[in-house]
Amino acid sequence: KFHIQDVGLVTMTENPYFKVLSLKTLDILKEEGKEDQILNLKHFWHNNTTYVTTQVELQNKVKTKWLCELFFNYYDDSGLLIGGSQEIGFVNSNNSTDEEYRITIKSKWGSEDPTVWLKDNYRVEVVFMDTVVAVLPFTHLSIFFILLREN
Repeated sequence: KFHIQDVGLVTMTENPYFKVLSLKTLDILKEEGKEDQILNLKHFWHNNTTYVTTQVELQNKVKTKWLCELFFNYYDDSGLLIGGSQEIGFVNSNNSTDEEYRITIKSKWGSEDPTVWLKDNYRVEVVFMDTVVAVLPFTHLSIFFILLREN
């Protein structure tokens, strides 16, 4: 099944579909019987991390319902593609391009075996219509510090 979107051409400088508001890498810690703990990180502990979740927040620019397909490609610091994931779904804007209408999309890549992540530098690229629309570097370290701040 094919979906044709005729909103306009997506380039590195122009995107008639959406504006990228934020891009984050997350570690979601799961403990049985407890609520998931979500940490917004750019540095991960390589011995503990199984999956890296990427969250992108978008501002819709299209007034009609449209199909959004994003690819999340994970590269090491030599540029080797180590994995990827994709998310696809309809964006229903209710005929509005209101600046408050935001879309949050999460996707993850990794394995239950934490050895898929080496002590290295990585980057995730978000691709829409064969165009990179966002990039975020992150690292896996052998020493991990968590700085807690008081509310």
